[in-house]
Amino acid sequence: VQNLLDEARKLIHRVQEGIYAEYGWATASLTEEQLSERKVNFGVHLLPQDEPHSKSVDASMGIAWMYEDSFRHFVKKLLNALITNDHFFVILGGHSAAAGHGNNFHQSYMMQFHEIMEPVFDRLGMVLVSANRAQGGMGTLQASLAGTSIYGEKDF
Repeated sequence: VQNLLDEARKLIHRVQEGIYAEYGWATASLTEEQLSERKVNFGVHLLPQDEPHSKSVDASMGIAWMYEDSFRHFVKKLLNALITNDHFFVILGGHSAAAGHGNNFHQSYMMQFHEIMEPVFDRLGMVLVSANRAQGGMGTLQASLAGTSIYGEKDF
């Protein structure tokens, strides 16, 4: 199992480097200061569970933030899918921008995510199932009331 995890880390590192290079942040061409800036801009920031996000989150926090507890559960689900060669479900909800209205369906956030990540999941022995369940013209109240019925099975 340790060898599998080591190889998985190496693969993920190569994918990250490819994404960084695509956006002009390739490691080989950056100074230490630029590497620190990249970590802030592209990082997933973890917040303590007991801290309200409204006090901690601001626009300078890079790509995303998660509560520490949520991150631990996310890692467990990923490892479970990796070890059992199972399906991993990623479902996107939201409004019309998330749904990709005005774009070709394959240009939506979720389909672009799937195009990049599916070969990585496949190489690691997992089946990535991505679904864009975002809906324009509706608020989020309807989705929260019928979440399981609308989104179905999901890991993330």
